[in-house]
Amino acid sequence: MKKIVVLGSVLLITLSAQAGLYRWVDDAGNVHFSDKVPAAASTKTHSKLNKTGDVTKTVDPASIQNEIDLEKIAANEKAKKEEIQRIKQEALDIVYKRDDYLLATYENEDELKHSFESKIKMLKGNSRILEAQNNVLTKKIANLEKKVTKVTHKDTLLTLAGKIVNINKTIVQYKQALEENETQIAKLNSDYKTDLERFKELTK
Repeated sequence: MKKIVVLGSVLLITLSAQAGLYRWVDDAGNVHFSDKVPAAASTKTHSKLNKTGDVTKTVDPASIQNEIDLEKIAANEKAKKEEIQRIKQEALDIVYKRDDYLLATYENEDELKHSFESKIKMLKGNSRILEAQNNVLTKKIANLEKKVTKVTHKDTLLTLAGKIVNINKTIVQYKQALEENETQIAKLNSDYKTDLERFKELTK
């Protein structure tokens, strides 16, 4: 049979007259009354009583945890919305800055076109130089490889091999530079179309 632990009529009257009285059951099945809920009991169902000993509120930890979980979900959703709003605002700021740049830099569409064409022309000229240098180095490697087939001295072979390795490294760098130029040219063409349309809207 469950044992009921009562703190005494005087204590109960005193507690009831104060802020509140709580009732909970421990692991052994004993019923307890107190003005505070111990930490161990706070994780279990407990009740709040009024002055007459009637239950005014039953606290279910599972429900509390659900509320906490819902609050966390709501907080996460709020944080996500705020982050999305921040990203949108940053995007708008970039657009506004670009608008200011376009209006401050170009008087008309022809100036805008000339600016982009000049940049593309410079990149293409740089690419032609890189291609020419690449062709020269490719021929050098071909000549060195021919020499390798005719040389028998070990030190000379090592020297020629070292030159070939170094030239190949330079060729790789030239190819990377050419690829970067092509990427920049493609981006400039795309930016030109975007900026031109935007400039037209801003100068209507």
